[in-house]
Amino acid sequence: MRRILGAFILVVAAMLGATAPAQAGVWGTLTNDTDWGFSAGRFGRGGASCPTWNGDGGNTYRNTTFTCEETSVGPRTTTGYWFDVDGFTVKYLGFPYTVCFPTGPCRNIPSGVYTRIHDWEIARCSGYRPVCTVTWK
Repeated sequence: MRRILGAFILVVAAMLGATAPAQAGVWGTLTNDTDWGFSAGRFGRGGASCPTWNGDGGNTYRNTTFTCEETSVGPRTTTGYWFDVDGFTVKYLGFPYTVCFPTGPCRNIPSGVYTRIHDWEIARCSGYRPVCTVTWK
């Protein structure tokens, strides 16, 4: 009976256009293990403006401003499968946050300026003065 019910749910989900968790896992993800609120941006959509220090992603400076759809990511939460993150920032912090990519030096980024990540990357942020480590999933 469980197999029939499980198969039925998958068929209904497929008919409704739902994304399976394994497929959704390729999205960019933000994990906020701090006491601060973050903003996650989905670039190329929405009416907000997201100034970004690394417009191509990675550790190279290329100041770009994207139109974006923003969502709040509260303290000690993650975007998981519910929001495809193209970039993130800490707003209203008053001091820089630090971003570390697998290559190159860590960067201190002003509060309110976005860091771009790719679909296969996850940003894990922790600490009072947030340090965000970007890695592949």
